[in-house]
Amino acid sequence: MNQTIADQHLGLRDQALAVLAMLAQREPDFAEWDDEHHEYVYEARTSAWYDCRESGVCLVVHRTLDDRTCLVITFGEHRVADSIFVDHWECQNRFVNPPTVDDKPKAAYNENGREDVGCKMVDYGRVDLAVQHIHEVIGRFLKARKLAADVKKPKEKRK
Repeated sequence: MNQTIADQHLGLRDQALAVLAMLAQREPDFAEWDDEHHEYVYEARTSAWYDCRESGVCLVVHRTLDDRTCLVITFGEHRVADSIFVDHWECQNRFVNPPTVDDKPKAAYNENGREDVGCKMVDYGRVDLAVQHIHEVIGRFLKARKLAADVKKPKEKRK
């Protein structure tokens, strides 16, 4: 039971906070670099994620501000085990408020388990593996979005 007025961890589990702490220390080297503006070309917003016992973290990633397609990644401690889950899906949304369970595709859970629908499980304490997987998922997403944007550009503007 909480013995203070406020919980600074927002009810998030330790493994989710550990993954978040490691992600907060990494450069997004999977994104392209904009020399003119001296920044990586991508946007990521972080919020809490609540899904029953799975009190974790949600990342919403866009390649650019004008790209409506986003990648939603949720991670935390699995609800029936101590393992760390990493779920992800794409959607066409610029969320004003953070995504909730209602924004998750209905196909995210099926009779064969979550791993069949894009959920990765890593062993308890293997924060490094969760971070590596998240890094790879974001990298693939940004590469695909860049390719999609390049296809839409007129030929003389392509680099």
